[in-house]
Amino acid sequence: MPDLEFPTSTGAVPGYLASPAAGHGPATIVLQEWWGLEEHIRSVCDRFAAEGFFALAPTSSAATQPPSPARRSRN
Repeated sequence: MPDLEFPTSTGAVPGYLASPAAGHGPATIVLQEWWGLEEHIRSVCDRFAAEGFFALAPTSSAATQPPSPARRSRN
């Protein structure tokens, strides 16, 4: 399934879209952890698509920024 960009009021946002084989069905949005869109989130979308859903995982603006000092200290 493809990575894509979709338009928003603040500009294009990258994301990942998994589509069901039937080409139709309900849709859901999959939110990623703070470190961004990675293979685990793509696989979650793919599993939703296997069950008949469109699954979109947009990249959040927080994922494009470095972690705060508080978050870095948790690791």
